[in-house]
Amino acid sequence: MNELLKALNSFEEVERIYAAQDIAETKRPDMTVYLLNRLLLEESHAVRDAIVFALKNLPCSEIYDMLFKLFHSPDAYLRNAAIGIFGSEGNEALAFLISYMDHADGEVRKLILDALFATSVPRAIEAIRQAIDDSFVNVQITAVEYLGHLEDNESADKMIKLFQKKTEPMLRIAILEFFYMVGSKTDIMKIFSFLAPDDNFNSIDPLYLPQLINLSAKSGDADMICKILDSITHIEIYAEDIIHAIEQANRQFKDICKNDRIIEHIKRVMKKIKDQEVRALCEELLRC
Repeated sequence: MNELLKALNSFEEVERIYAAQDIAETKRPDMTVYLLNRLLLEESHAVRDAIVFALKNLPCSEIYDMLFKLFHSPDAYLRNAAIGIFGSEGNEALAFLISYMDHADGEVRKLILDALFATSVPRAIEAIRQAIDDSFVNVQITAVEYLGHLEDNESADKMIKLFQKKTEPMLRIAILEFFYMVGSKTDIMKIFSFLAPDDNFNSIDPLYLPQLINLSAKSGDADMICKILDSITHIEIYAEDIIHAIEQANRQFKDICKNDRIIEHIKRVMKKIKDQEVRALCEELLRC
């Protein structure tokens, strides 16, 4: 082992890379501290990658505290390395990460969520759900995004309440995208009722229109799709969103493109755009 440690701190880049690879093959947890200490000093990107790869292939519970300190590092590489290494630990790292969920620094709490998501284990979902109520909006947005990717439909009711309570645009967009990935038609209609009471979509912030177009298409409700499209003045701005959303709806709900109002909106888009690919897709939808 002394020879490996000597090579890990060699002046030769290639020797340090080979040393990191050889240490990974030892499967010895006691070697992780040496790898991490070298990582903190290392300037070569290739060697850094070799060390991180090695740490991902070794049991790292002995250096969790040291890894966690990297969440405070000004070096983005080191922060991301810590996320990836914790992620490779899977279930083993959960208890440690969860114990810091109430950390005073919101940015650190966000990185903890990144690490929890990186573990790819089912038990992480419950911990990520807790962050929906975090006081730091970036943590909330991150939690919403991850729960969407994890298809956590059990969080739907909580997301609806959060949407009603919060008005921060980026958080609301994240929630809308969550429902596009996870939501049922009932969930989508609830969101619409909060954003546009009495189906009055004319007063909605245009910032939300791409998400609303997609959600209406996912609902399969032709009337709702048309109400949203009717409210759009500058149709050319959202033309691609509209046609791709209708295409997706047509794949799931076969009669959508036979609806007279949907047909009129497709034709309306065709009159406003020059993009040949979008026009070709419009023509395809009209032939359905």
